[in-house]
Amino acid sequence: MRSILNKTFAATVLLASLTAVHGFSLLGPFDPEYQTEELNYGRATVLADIGDLGGPMNLSEEYRFGSPVLVYGFDSTFTEFFGDAGVEAVEGAVEVLNDLPMVSAMSPGLEEFQLNTTRFNVVAQQLRLLDLKSMSLSLLLQQMGLAAPERFTWTLRDRWPIPNTQPQQYTYMVIQRNLDPLTWQYSSYVNNTLYTYQMFHSIDPDFSDAQEVSVDVGNPNVSVIALASVQAGFVDPRVRSQIYGPGRGVFGGFGLFYSGITRDDAGGIRYLYRTGNVNWQAPPLGSSGGGGGGGGGGSSPWTIVGFEVLNPLPGSPWNVVGGGIFGFTNTVGDGGVIVGAAPPDGGRGGPGKLAFVRVDVDPLLGQYTTPVTIRYPETVINAQGVQIQSFVTRVITQPDVLFTAADVGVPGDASQPYTYGISGVSFTQVQNPGGSPLIAAGPGIIEPGVVLAFNKVGPWVYNVLDTAEEDGIRGFVWGSFDGTTNTPIVYPQGATAEQIESLLFE
Repeated sequence: MRSILNKTFAATVLLASLTAVHGFSLLGPFDPEYQTEELNYGRATVLADIGDLGGPMNLSEEYRFGSPVLVYGFDSTFTEFFGDAGVEAVEGAVEVLNDLPMVSAMSPGLEEFQLNTTRFNVVAQQLRLLDLKSMSLSLLLQQMGLAAPERFTWTLRDRWPIPNTQPQQYTYMVIQRNLDPLTWQYSSYVNNTLYTYQMFHSIDPDFSDAQEVSVDVGNPNVSVIALASVQAGFVDPRVRSQIYGPGRGVFGGFGLFYSGITRDDAGGIRYLYRTGNVNWQAPPLGSSGGGGGGGGGGSSPWTIVGFEVLNPLPGSPWNVVGGGIFGFTNTVGDGGVIVGAAPPDGGRGGPGKLAFVRVDVDPLLGQYTTPVTIRYPETVINAQGVQIQSFVTRVITQPDVLFTAADVGVPGDASQPYTYGISGVSFTQVQNPGGSPLIAAGPGIIEPGVVLAFNKVGPWVYNVLDTAEEDGIRGFVWGSFDGTTNTPIVYPQGATAEQIESLLFE
């Protein structure tokens, strides 16, 4: 029996070495039952001014954007600081997501996506530049409902104090909130990198964490999500080095950029937005049901696919870029399907793909002076199990995601300013009428109306004690760069790489 077990174990190890293993984490509101600061949830990061947006959700408790269309735009503060090149950088991040296929068209094993998309530009690294496109891509993926899997491969559910210990010691319950995108089982892998953990306890302030440690010999493959949300100080130090740079008083991630999303990012998107993922959820804020199809030639609502974005100010500088689309199929509803206003709550499947459409705000008022209308068809299952198919109409006066620039502040206990700030993050959960009386943490939707502010503090220096400029450490500067030999673009607009170089090396 022993030899049989050994042979079986050896075969299992060989199979594991030949099979890709992955993981993704889901983002949602903090579960008050256990996602507290004492267990290292919601603590401030050195990147974001509000710290974590939320906590990791369990299987089937995910939150996602509630519409197949996400409208984004730029205000005058962003365009004045970053200029056309900055807008183009964010548009490059949007293009990565818009170019994704329908999740039903992704291969079963997601082989078309790379395990590691992290790249470095040596010149940008020397100039201490942060890539605006990569940060935008990471932030948009968070808005879609994904959290950093490196952070939550292992995490705490509870801790209990051990009596008569000084300083106070604890016993711990460690859980996993990292899911394999193929099997949806809990996973210790992220993009084929295996993580174990080491318990960490801080006395002042008092909190604990299960710190992920990579078992792999090489550096771990950092997910694209990680740049925006991972608290790298509580993950493998090599992840910290990849994201923030060497620990020299000022953290960076200088010269790092992403060539696209990773295999696990794609798996998380597929899990969230597949049409078979039917959740009991509310429609986005500002939505109403009913209404006929524009340009449909009398077609019934459920023969129309796609979406339509109506901007009442054509030709204005904040007009729709790329426009909306309406398509038709030969599919018709059966006799048991009724047409009418969509119920406020009900069973909604994923749209299969999230489309990003740009509509800029009025440059003076920072909003739409005349509301923008979004229309799309959807099928909702009501509490009686009946499919209700209709058009959803959303009338919005501000983008679902607004890009801006601001001095977003400096943490009281860190040596650098925040790189970005977020406001307007809101989650809505609806209790399933046929579900358990025990309230779950989800599922639900991420509401529109988020403002993403990139820090426009400009070039800055970190000094220790009463020292001179030449003794200081230069902090990050926003830039745009790729894997070519082209000179990086630096911000604010009008600045040059040569000017940044002179500050560092002259």
